[in-house]
Parts: sequence; structure tokens; C-alpha cells
Amino acid sequence: MRMLPVVAGFIAVAAFAPVAFAQAEYRIYNEHPRLFLDEDRLSRLRNDVERQSQRWETLSGLIESGAEFPERPLLDALLYRLKADESAAMSTVEWSKSLAAGGISNAADLRLAALVYDWCHDVFPAEERSALRDAMATALETLLPQANLDVGLIRAGTLAAIAIAGEWEGSEAALGQLINVRWKTQVEDA
Repeated sequence: MRMLPVVAGFIAVAAFAPVAFAQAEYRIYNEHPRLFLDEDRLSRLRNDVERQSQRWETLSGLIESGAEFPERPLLDALLYRLKADESAAMSTVEWSKSLAAGGISNAADLRLAALVYDWCHDVFPAEERSALRDAMATALETLLPQANLDVGLIRAGTLAAIAIAGEWEGSEAALGQLINVRWKTQVEDA
């Protein structure tokens, strides 16, 4: 009779142990674009273009006037997604070639590379896509061992790991490191 509670306890532990000790999984299942441009958001933005909303007219006017944009590749990637503007997409491909050749050395470039890679994924020629993916992977492999990362690098690294998920075998581990270790210890606990 005394063994019954002990046996019941072991059974309970055995039944719930896998749930209690399971590791979080950081697999990405969505197709590109994965970052910020889900179908609902894309639909709303495309409606703005079709209706010539005030927001779109303002942006369009700035583009047509030749205004300088600090993150022009991001704008070109957005134009590609909204208007299927192939010339804008090819402009982002050209920008990415120079970035990949020089290496990604800061959070702003890593974030921009991730967004451009994700939003223009389907127009990148295989060689350029591989070069940009490898440059982002190298940047992630370089930054993860650093002692402290600022919030910008954690954010940029997370975006890059999501953008190249499924095409770089280190993306799940990088996401786990960035979210479970870096974010929780360097941002939440700070």
C-alpha cells in the first residue's frame, strides 16, 4: 500500500517530464516575406497604392522629386512588394552585392540586409542570394560570441536569423541564443 503513492508519483513525473524539460523550438515555417509584411498588411498597403491614399501620395511625391532616403534599399524592396517594380527589386540586388562583398559589420546593415533579403527573396539570382545569406550568417557567427550585444544588434540578428531560416543550418541555434540568452539576460534583466 505504501508503494502506491510512490508509483503514482513516478508515473506522473514520467508523463510530464518531456513537457517540463522540452527545449523551445525556433523553426520558421512561413514563406517569404516573413518579416513585417504578412498578407493582411500587404493587402492594406496595396490598397493604399490603388486608391492613391494620402499616405501613398506623400511617399510617391518624395520618390518622384528625387528625395534622398537614408535606407533606399528598404524603400526599393517595399516598392517591389507593393507594385511589383522589378527595377526597384534589381536595385536592391545590386546594393546587396556590394554589401555582401564588403561584409556586414554593424546592426543597421544587418537589419537592412535581412529585410531586403526577405522582401525580395524571389527576385534574387541564386548567386547573389547565396552571397547575401552567407554574409548574414557570417555576421551572426561573429556577433553571437561577443560578451555584450546592444538591443539593436539583438534585433538585427533576430531578423537576419528569421530571414535566412531554412537556408542556413545555424538559424535555429542563433534564434535560440538571441532570444533565450541574449534577450532575457541583456535586455529583460537590465
